[in-house]
Amino acid sequence: MYFCFGLGIEKDGTSAAIFVNYIYMNTGYCWHRVCLLFPFLTLCFLSATPSARAQDFWAESPSGHQLCYRFCTRGVELYQCHNDSDGEVVVPGEVEYGDTVYRVVQLTSYYAVYRCPNITSLVLPPTIERVGRQAFSNCPLLRRIVMQTEAPPLAEDIVFMNMPRNVRIEVPCGAADMYRDHPYWSAATIDEHCEEGTGRYHVAPVEALRRQGTP
Repeated sequence: MYFCFGLGIEKDGTSAAIFVNYIYMNTGYCWHRVCLLFPFLTLCFLSATPSARAQDFWAESPSGHQLCYRFCTRGVELYQCHNDSDGEVVVPGEVEYGDTVYRVVQLTSYYAVYRCPNITSLVLPPTIERVGRQAFSNCPLLRRIVMQTEAPPLAEDIVFMNMPRNVRIEVPCGAADMYRDHPYWSAATIDEHCEEGTGRYHVAPVEALRRQGTP
């Protein structure tokens, strides 16, 4: 008896491997049997497709750029920016999908702003908890990353790989030492952003940071 036991169990293509392996082990390369399985396989792939597509969605950022998000355990992650993004990109702390508002909690590995060659500045919200490997790779014009979290987010060893050497990381006033002492964030040039005339900790409003322009 032939049946489709991998019905929509994965969104990343694992089901396809399971189906192929099932055919190999249970048909002995008898293609007439494979043909008999075709309607069942088609049903399985069609049922899996909507769930896979629902994992990603695009939304406009406060800076007017199209950003793609993907659901994760604690909210959503920035999955990628559109290739034609340029200038300063502002990532929001929350994004709406359907009737629900989700927190933006991390930047995915390899793809977050990967190959967005015209980005010059990136402003991240205070909700960011993790930055994946090579999240900023292959952005040759990137000169400034604004962090609004006092404590350095979790990061991996090659988070700054393939980045311009003169990128500056702006952090809240009083947080520079924590970033400089971090094993991975310390690989970048760390600058503090403080309100003029005060040494107190301050998370600058996004609009204030944007008015400063990009060096």
